[in-house]
Amino acid sequence: MLIIKNDFISSILIITFLSFVFHISNVINKKFNTEVSRKFVHISSGLFSLTFPFIISNHFSLLILSILFSLLIFVMKYKTDNLKSVTNIDRKSIGEVLFPISIYLLFVFSEKYYLYFISVLVLSISDALAALIGKKYGMINIKVENDQKTLEGTITFFLITFIIVEIPLLVMTDIDKIACLLIALMIAVLITMLELISIYGMDNMLVPIGTLFILHRTTQTDTQFIANLIIMLIFVITVITFLFKQMKVVTFSGIVGIIIVNYISLVLCSIEYFLVLLVFQLIFWWKTLNFNIIEKYNISEIIQTNFWNILVSFYVHFNYHLLNTIFPIFISIICWQSLLIFDYLEEKDTKNNTKNSFQKLIKNILFVGITSVPIFIFFKLQDKIAIFLITTVLIYFLNLVFKLGISEYIKYRFMIRNVIILCGIIIQAYLLL
Repeated sequence: MLIIKNDFISSILIITFLSFVFHISNVINKKFNTEVSRKFVHISSGLFSLTFPFIISNHFSLLILSILFSLLIFVMKYKTDNLKSVTNIDRKSIGEVLFPISIYLLFVFSEKYYLYFISVLVLSISDALAALIGKKYGMINIKVENDQKTLEGTITFFLITFIIVEIPLLVMTDIDKIACLLIALMIAVLITMLELISIYGMDNMLVPIGTLFILHRTTQTDTQFIANLIIMLIFVITVITFLFKQMKVVTFSGIVGIIIVNYISLVLCSIEYFLVLLVFQLIFWWKTLNFNIIEKYNISEIIQTNFWNILVSFYVHFNYHLLNTIFPIFISIICWQSLLIFDYLEEKDTKNNTKNSFQKLIKNILFVGITSVPIFIFFKLQDKIAIFLITTVLIYFLNLVFKLGISEYIKYRFMIRNVIILCGIIIQAYLLL
């Protein structure tokens, strides 16, 4: 129910309140430090945004306000020094710019108020308190690429998120108490992992949107289904951690990223999609055991590597009737990723003695063919093998062309791989669909 029915008056109220918050944050910054003043703005603006469904009738009004504040913060951060209470931090972050956009997205996509309420609270409270406690009491550091996080802050985030999800679900919905407990546990685990690996302030987008998505996925199902999701989550965490914890080519954040990628394919698609990913991760694990390379795959590189299979997983989820139709394309994507990764890692491996490009071509294509064809046969997709093999050869040659034609291929390799894989997807989609 709308309390204020005029969006112009509501907009003036919002601008006035946030201006007051920024003013107070400057006072706090002078007395304490930027981290405290920054989190004051984070919590205050987040809690105030809980009123938006009651004072804003048209989402376009909020869109304009969100863009306005994001641009204002961006300009003040990079062009002036007028908002040091929010922007003056010793790490790279665009979190303050993403915050208004996240609020708008939650406003638009939350079908019920409790979905919006919980997602905004997790964004506002969990992240802020975890950062403050981690800064003040953190002793055990967790390095995530260029960011430094603490175990104490991560535990705080988990506990607060669990409480923030559990209590509103019990009070604001008719969902079974056991289901509420399981949903809160599942969100706390997954969103804590997302927050842990978020860099450059991306948690201000990933945390609330991830919370909303999981809530939407789980609050419309029964208790047994939610319990199965948690069992599958435990299974994925156990298997991936066991496989990759001793690997030389994957960082801690990369392992967490692999867990999330695998769980996405399992939950949004099916066990078959997950098994394909797992098989090639096992092959990756086996092939890299004896690799002698310095660089490691971090979370950013894991996401870039799995870009297309993540998109396909979400596409299948929202078009579930195409589950079996898209499956051969999904297998092909994973195979192509493996082919291009193995090709690159072999070049970086100082133990590798294969210098001839043609020999390497035959070796890599044969390897991927030998490992991929049985998967097509196992899932009774024999009629798709010929198209897959032809497309795979084309992709490998296309990769060679890019390598020879682009001097900074190594620097842009992830983007180039995704362009190449997109070409393969287009060819297969045209031939198969």
